[in-house]
Amino acid sequence: MSPERVSSGSPPSTVRLLIVDPLTGEPVADGAEGEVWIQGPSVAKGYWRNAEATEATFGARVRGDEGGGSWLRTGDLARFVENQLYVTGRIKDVVIVGGRQIYPQDVEEFVQSLDKRLKLGAGIAFGLEAADGEVLGLAQETVLMPQTEQRALVGRIRAEVFEAFRVRLHTVLLLKAGGIPKTFNGKLRRSACREAVERGELPILYESSVGEIGGIS
Repeated sequence: MSPERVSSGSPPSTVRLLIVDPLTGEPVADGAEGEVWIQGPSVAKGYWRNAEATEATFGARVRGDEGGGSWLRTGDLARFVENQLYVTGRIKDVVIVGGRQIYPQDVEEFVQSLDKRLKLGAGIAFGLEAADGEVLGLAQETVLMPQTEQRALVGRIRAEVFEAFRVRLHTVLLLKAGGIPKTFNGKLRRSACREAVERGELPILYESSVGEIGGIS
């Protein structure tokens, strides 16, 4: 299940933009998802006194076109449809569960549509390492309610997510208001949230997990 994507428009004539398979370096077919690579005069030359990071980010080469120069790897996932760019997410945020790609934004928006007690824009789906591979977790701000209601709500979230995405939630955390890490301008801090979960630092109202990972049990 994916929400409707909004076009970011067409790239300007001064910029070359490709959608590339991030693993092989090969351009993907029109409409297929891949990483956004950019070339053009507005692209920086690299990082200050960091040759290794510069090569990794600014030194990408398109397979089969080694003479075509270096490309900037943006880390953004997107599709090109009829010369329109549709951004779908960030590579580092994608969760791989049983070989399947799970986009956290899709899970977050879906969960927050289930119940008015789940605060909009205040939930993060994330990946956690388990013994048998990556598993899916969810941290979500909610209003105060009795524990029996919390338990019932988490049960519904688990059931609905499995029905919609065919993936099981390993860990579900209901948080106090303001518990989700965000930037100063309100952007979700996914990596910081995952690290806080592993350290057991989030203001948890209710937690449910099928195993033990970091500070979760």
